Amino acid sequence: MEDQCLQGGQCGRQKSNIFPFFASSVVEAAETEVGVAYLQVKEKPESSPWQNKLSFFILCGYTLCPIENNFPPLPRFIPLKPCFYQDFDEIPDQRRTMCKRLYYLWILNSATLAVNLIGCLAWMCGGGGAANFGMAFLWLILFTPCSYVCWFRPIYKAFKTDSSFNFMAFFFVFMAQVVISIIQTVGIPGWGVCGWLATITFFSTNIGSAVVMLIPTIMFTAVAVLSFIALSKVHNFYRGSGGSLGKAQEEWATGAWKNPHVQQAAQQAAMGAAQGAVQQNQYSAAPTYNYDDPM
Repeated sequence: MEDQCLQGGQCGRQKSNIFPFFASSVVEAAETEVGVAYLQVKEKPESSPWQNKLSFFILCGYTLCPIENNFPPLPRFIPLKPCFYQDFDEIPDQRRTMCKRLYYLWILNSATLAVNLIGCLAWMCGGGGAANFGMAFLWLILFTPCSYVCWFRPIYKAFKTDSSFNFMAFFFVFMAQVVISIIQTVGIPGWGVCGWLATITFFSTNIGSAVVMLIPTIMFTAVAVLSFIALSKVHNFYRGSGGSLGKAQEEWATGAWKNPHVQQAAQQAAMGAAQGAVQQNQYSAAPTYNYDDPM
């Protein structure tokens, strides 16, 4: 695929977000530079002096191939294509770990809803109503994609572009997610969730089914606790980085939250700030000397 993107030093260019005002001749020269850098790196990937130049062009918005959506990863035989592009390498280093943990939390929440469907099946087989199984199926097929779109994508974009508007969107939706997780942990009968209330009361009816129901109950409890911790940590990170409601309102008023050029510039500024902080920590460390060794 890479060979199809670049042939003879020519770059399969998308419109750059960083150089929107360049003359066409300058852009063509830049494309040639990227193509030459790519061919040089391909021949000697480890020792090529063009490596930094190629990285510069990629950082500044030039992509050697058109970016294709890669999430969710679907089998080839399904006549559907991924809806989103997700790559944690485009998140600044200082935020990447937290972003990955939130992604793992979303996976845990989705797995809990799947296990809850099995628990409600055991509930129904043990003498419970079929309504709980139907509600559990709705929880799974609706809240799995909705949670990804409504709270994980906003926080992914917020960490990527340092967008206050996306941070606020995450806080608004994720607080509702925490409340829902608490309700699922309680387990009100008829809601299609195997929470503590439903599981404990069903032990007097069918012990085997209640034991199966206990597994999603524990998982719902873990999701609720981890969700509250995640919300607290993201809020502390956001306030510590200087974010505020005023910045979110300003982004909304100016439309910067949906402008791809502004988002690209913000992403590069965030990455530059993160790299500068790392370099400052490296060079600001006080040197240590060992005077005990003999000369």
